[in-house]
Amino acid sequence: MRELTGDGADLVIDVGGPATLPQSIQAVRVGGLISVIGVLSGLAGEIPTGSINMKQIRLHGVLVGNHQQQRGMVRAIETTGLRPVIDRRFPLEELSKALRYFTSGAHMGKVVIDF
Repeated sequence: MRELTGDGADLVIDVGGPATLPQSIQAVRVGGLISVIGVLSGLAGEIPTGSINMKQIRLHGVLVGNHQQQRGMVRAIETTGLRPVIDRRFPLEELSKALRYFTSGAHMGKVVIDF
């Protein structure tokens, strides 16, 4: 990222969470903003507070929307026929295998549990 931006990016969107936050800190400029909108790597992890303080970074948690916004999104999806990319499907009996696959981060798209 530094090769493309020089001093770093003004804004970094982090969808990975704990595992990708250090990369996001490296990519953002001094005084920049990191918006964390996902936790694909898990809900807990170390927070590199020293790096955040030294670069005077603003770290912002973002939720994806409220119930009314979700209903609007579902209507738009139904109207346009948009479909998610499904990486892999697992039967309910393989739930633990599906969770291991999901937490590995190897997927590109949705991981589906069939009931």
